[in-house]
Amino acid sequence: MCIQISGFSSDIFRSRIKLAFIFLFLIMLGSCTNDKAERVSLSDAALLDLIKSSAGYQYYKNTEDTLISDPSSPHGSFVRIRFNQTAAAAMNSDMSALGGSRFPDGSIVVKEIYATSGGDIKFYAAMFKTSMDENTGGDWIWGEYRGNGETFYSTSKKGADCTACHGASGNVDLVRTFSLH
Repeated sequence: MCIQISGFSSDIFRSRIKLAFIFLFLIMLGSCTNDKAERVSLSDAALLDLIKSSAGYQYYKNTEDTLISDPSSPHGSFVRIRFNQTAAAAMNSDMSALGGSRFPDGSIVVKEIYATSGGDIKFYAAMFKTSMDENTGGDWIWGEYRGNGETFYSTSKKGADCTACHGASGNVDLVRTFSLH
């Protein structure tokens, strides 16, 4: 037996209520997505500002000495590598290895590249760890800058030329430092 409510049967009324709840649920679900289009984008200028000064960074193996680069590295002959406090907190006490398997978001790794040991910086290669940026490649933002601040490799390239080498066996969370130096 169907009850009539303002010209509608109770079955039709219940169906319409169910459809209304489904529609509202889909609207709420759609508003909760983490769509890449809503993510931020760190510009080259912003990344350069984060890495220009070495204040607040710790150097690889706790030394500011210039290291001889591995011949297979595309980043020049002499380097110094530094980590911001977020990255350093994830490393072991002598700053020679990552304590776990991944760096946390907010980690910054900067490679200072020199043409000669003790010379002027030729360029910087930088990695900024974040899962909330549209320009990430492997959850890292990649950028390279000449010593004068000119962009050499833009963050907008999403590390397309970097991730193959950085993803090779022996590297940790796309960081090659531990396998090269």
